[in-house]
Amino acid sequence: MSDSLLRYQQDIRRFSDELIRIQAPIKILDSIKWPRQVEDDFLAKQSKELPNVSNDFYQSIPLSFNA
Repeated sequence: MSDSLLRYQQDIRRFSDELIRIQAPIKILDSIKWPRQVEDDFLAKQSKELPNVSNDFYQSIPLSFNA
């Protein structure tokens, strides 16, 4: 393997590690997940019908990060 290819791969790895580090405190899934009852109802209907969850529902969930 050439030195330039090795350096390139090391740079990509460093950038990747840094992206993972800086995104760790952003808990996006906590901001969009359904409450247990909504999820249970959805699964009980064999995922054939979306739950009645409005935009207001998502707007009411406080974010754990500064968007």
